[in-house]
Amino acid sequence: MTKKSDKVRRGSPSIKSIHICSRLPASTSRSDFHRRSLLIYDRRLTEGRPKLRAWIQLFPLRYGVDAGEQLKDLARYPLHIQKILSKWNRGGLDRNSHLVALGGGSVGDFVAFTASILMRGVALTLIPTTWLAALDSSHGGKTALNVGGMKNQLGTFYPASKVIIAKELLIRSATKLQFDHSQDALGELFKISLIDGDLFEHIARGPSLRSSDELLWLTLKRAIEAKYRIVDQDPFELRGVRQILNLGHTFGHVIEAHYGWQHGRSVGAGLVFALKWSLHRKILKNPDFNRIETMMRQHEFWIEPPQRPIPQGKALKLITVDKKKIGSRRLRFVFLKKPGAAFIKEIPFDEMIREGVRQRWIR
Repeated sequence: MTKKSDKVRRGSPSIKSIHICSRLPASTSRSDFHRRSLLIYDRRLTEGRPKLRAWIQLFPLRYGVDAGEQLKDLARYPLHIQKILSKWNRGGLDRNSHLVALGGGSVGDFVAFTASILMRGVALTLIPTTWLAALDSSHGGKTALNVGGMKNQLGTFYPASKVIIAKELLIRSATKLQFDHSQDALGELFKISLIDGDLFEHIARGPSLRSSDELLWLTLKRAIEAKYRIVDQDPFELRGVRQILNLGHTFGHVIEAHYGWQHGRSVGAGLVFALKWSLHRKILKNPDFNRIETMMRQHEFWIEPPQRPIPQGKALKLITVDKKKIGSRRLRFVFLKKPGAAFIKEIPFDEMIREGVRQRWIR
């Protein structure tokens, strides 16, 4: 007989698992959630935040990590999993217990992957602490580890049992807000808005999201719902529909790997690349291109190539390890016809290289 918890773990990603709230859930005498869970958290979150530190200490079993892409490195993973297993077993946890992730996208990817293989799958709760994770990476059920410096080469589909998005974790100082908005969150937000169309109209009519964290918070639910409208059609990427969400990512990953930029900024640059290429191929019309550019510039997020272009050999090498490649010389690229109308087309590597040279990203 299949247990209810097994059904949750094996199901598709679902908007029903999202809980948007003002504050983190407190410990109550009616719940043993904290006692029946192992919390894996970004240890830097405790710096200067006594309230959050006290909440973390509600968990008798906890494991602090240093967030970042190095956390997802396969070469380091065996040491982490040994320590996690030691705490899990010493605490008497079993297949009906929870792994809880508190942190940004790298922590979420790491913990979700671990939950998917620990005891062949345990319940997972994600609590994102960055705008990017709250908008994008906590949703859709993907997990990932990096191999040899190549991003997200190993992974599983493993939807979280619950995603808790707490406003108190996302509202930061003006300096932190500016970094998170401009370098991370807006890239993914604009991507999903160009795919969804309705979200694009909402953002285009409104004020700059960089002017107020409250404005981004009010947009959060719309953005998550827009992503799930795509994910629901193809939760495990079996039909090709979900690959539309790679808009801006194909060349964005090249930019991220070469320049070491933050993921959201790289996606934003990849969006501009895709928009210019769509215009050049006469897929996207000038009025639509101009309207999108105006919107992105209004939010101070139109990213042009830096003065140091990527060498062709390096760009080709990065393209060849992309997960969206087909065979040895082609990949799937997402073009945009207009806001709300993206589509996938197979493109030879050489054609992307030539376009990169034309746009002065590649030399």
